[in-house]
Amino acid sequence: MFPLAIGLGCFIVYFISMPKTLSWGLNDYGIDSPEFLTAAMLSSNPHPPGYPLYSLILRGFIEVAPIGDIAFRGNLLSVLFGSFTASLLYVLIIQSIKLCRDEFSDSWQTNSAALFGVMVFVSCPLVWGTSVVTEVYALNSFFCVVLLLFFINILKTKKQTSEGISHYARGFFLISGFAMANHLTVLAIILPISGYILLIYRRNLLGFVLIAFLSIPGLLFYIYLPIRAIDPHPTSWGDARTIEGLFWMLRGGPYGAYLVPGTQDAISDRVIWGLNTLYAILNPLALAFVASGFFIVWERSKALFFVALISVCLFSSYAIFYRTIDAEVNILPSVLIFAIMSSFGMLYLITSLMAWELVSGVKNRLRGLFGSSQIIPATILAISCLVIFTPATWQFSEISRANNNDPLIRGRELLKSSSQGGIIFLTQEHDVFPTWYVNYVDFSNPHAVPLAIPLLQYKWYWENAVQKAAGVAIPFESDLLTAIEKIYKYSSGSKDVFVIDASIRDQFQTKETGKLYQITGTLIRN
Repeated sequence: MFPLAIGLGCFIVYFISMPKTLSWGLNDYGIDSPEFLTAAMLSSNPHPPGYPLYSLILRGFIEVAPIGDIAFRGNLLSVLFGSFTASLLYVLIIQSIKLCRDEFSDSWQTNSAALFGVMVFVSCPLVWGTSVVTEVYALNSFFCVVLLLFFINILKTKKQTSEGISHYARGFFLISGFAMANHLTVLAIILPISGYILLIYRRNLLGFVLIAFLSIPGLLFYIYLPIRAIDPHPTSWGDARTIEGLFWMLRGGPYGAYLVPGTQDAISDRVIWGLNTLYAILNPLALAFVASGFFIVWERSKALFFVALISVCLFSSYAIFYRTIDAEVNILPSVLIFAIMSSFGMLYLITSLMAWELVSGVKNRLRGLFGSSQIIPATILAISCLVIFTPATWQFSEISRANNNDPLIRGRELLKSSSQGGIIFLTQEHDVFPTWYVNYVDFSNPHAVPLAIPLLQYKWYWENAVQKAAGVAIPFESDLLTAIEKIYKYSSGSKDVFVIDASIRDQFQTKETGKLYQITGTLIRN
């Protein structure tokens, strides 16, 4: 019952701070929320790699949930997955401690340490902020916990007997397929655990291959990408109808430019960024518990230590060297592992105080006063929790985005500035995604055709969106300004064309219309 109580408590706190409509959330962690909601409602492909499992779950939940608007339901789904993750994380930590320290299987020290680890995770602003907006990360954390639970059971089974491992290995690979259908970065956990299972099956490689094939059912969700690409919506990414187009989606084709250059200065800057980010999202005292936890696990379970360390290194390297606008969210699974390790660190502190001979006299006095000598470790536990979790309560007003509807307002303002059926060229995600959502989901009928300028470089986008917007087969044009001029000429007399970027506005004859600039003439040529 206690894990359920933890999940319920987490749900209440997250729900109170959850935005009640469309929101970018804390630090813009929900910047993709409008796009995910639009893709789910229109059955289109969101940005690579397409997130087919999450899109289907999101659409299903939106259809069955009877409360709030579309964005409210999407946010609520994340809160639910965040709560499930908290409950399972408590179970995972308890089982991990039992694996490493049998003498504390059912003690108050173990339960307290596990609760401490859960609180480290759920109160982390990064975790909290991504668990209250429509995003894939809460579901990704849920899958990470489930995979680690299977791994712990594999270790426990191997510790007791060499037989029966295949039962948990099958479950691990089955869930792995579904986890990858949600977010491919989960490979950072799947690969090291798979490597350990391979070591177990090193004398039976065929058996390993057969159980690894159980990941295929989950991966089949990616077939949904080419299915949705058969009749693409203007908001749909890529052309997954071909093998090349599907591979482009899976490898994150448009994001190659985000890779950090291989220069020493660039790498050093990103490593420093990673360390600063880690320090910002986790209290220094919590990091001390994490470090001591890794040392304890090293002594008790080398397999768990190496899987945890390798996973943290892979997740952190991805966040550091893949310089996206929200790169820190890729550290989330590392925070999950740190929370587990912090539990071991707290358990070590409690048990060390219980066994410390120098305080034996004090403990005897306390036993006489309070009827228990456990008051010292309990007090230390309480003080540690206050130091670590009090800042989270101070930041509640910042973390909470219950009254934030900025993207909804932004999308409506931009569409209001355009004309019925007009073409709007938008540049930034903060403009493109909210306008997509308001135009195609919030409005009963589309008001205009918002086009994303960064996608004009792709031929598939001309077929999916540009030609549909203009109503004619406009030839592809790679030069941005020439492309906008060509679309204006083909649309002239039938559709108004608008831009938002001032640098583009200055290249054309325009007039101001609210938040936009309407193109009234061709390129200004000197």
